[in-house]
Amino acid sequence: MEEFLKKEVPLVNKNRILDVHIGSRVSDHVFNTTISTPSVQAVIRMLTRDHKCKQHCSKEHVYVKRNEHIVLKNNEQDYVVHQSLHSEMFTNASCNVIKLIRGEYPIPSYSTYDNILYLEIVEYTVHNIMIKIALADDMYTISLRCAKPNKVATVLNLIQTIGACIK
Repeated sequence: MEEFLKKEVPLVNKNRILDVHIGSRVSDHVFNTTISTPSVQAVIRMLTRDHKCKQHCSKEHVYVKRNEHIVLKNNEQDYVVHQSLHSEMFTNASCNVIKLIRGEYPIPSYSTYDNILYLEIVEYTVHNIMIKIALADDMYTISLRCAKPNKVATVLNLIQTIGACIK
């Protein structure tokens, strides 16, 4: 994982992000991102106790069609096309480098979507890294999103620390 992060972390920006999902590798092509409630509570305790962080809560409706995401948040609509550049799975983390394309296309109108998500989200910002804890259908997920260049050691330490809280 360290080699992957050394290569990708210095290149991130607001349009080329590193998205790391915490969970467990099931097989070579399957990664389980579901996190138990006690593990989420342990992560929140660790973040608030050990790090100076900002907290933000919100609700989102996400409509997904292929690689297109229409996000409704705080009565605002955002249309984003996700282009996956590079992905790798590790024991407790799935790392994805994503190019975000915003505002270049008109928002399409579809009659059906591949997936519709209703999310309750708590975001913690630590060292310019956004840690997103999302609740959807009584299942929690934890992801880290790096949208600004950061020290590789900081990102790796945060991933390992959060991974250690997961049971």
